Amino acid sequence: MAELARETFVSLQETLFSFEPGARTGEVEAIHDMRVTTRRLRVALSNFAACFPREAGREMKSRLEEIADTLGRVRDLDVLLEALATLSAESPEVGKAMMANLTSRLRRRRRYHLQRLKEYFAGEKYRNLSKALQTLIDSIGVDVAERNGQTVQN
Repeated sequence: MAELARETFVSLQETLFSFEPGARTGEVEAIHDMRVTTRRLRVALSNFAACFPREAGREMKSRLEEIADTLGRVRDLDVLLEALATLSAESPEVGKAMMANLTSRLRRRRRYHLQRLKEYFAGEKYRNLSKALQTLIDSIGVDVAERNGQTVQN
């Protein structure tokens, strides 16, 4: 099980960081894919909790919550903008001025949150996420029971 956990986390780590360049430039799909990978990491963290020390899991959970929140703020606005564009296309005569105003406001909010995302990528919290993920991977299967203060009975 430890080997499967290690392979899963290594794969998800590679996938997560592969989307970073696109997310840094504001690519809608890269932000979406990075957020999805974050959710997958959270599920893997829960499913493989027995394979690593609790503290490593807690640290990783905290780091994943930070990135999920930061990505989510941009992604939620992308979804709203897409829905608004669809609505405008389906009802071109209904509230054009209102739709244009709302779209403009949402785009400004997206730029603001995208700037926060870029600052996150450049900051210590993102570096700590990378370190915490590597620490978690390195700790998988390393006599977890003993490190959690339990004794192992064969």
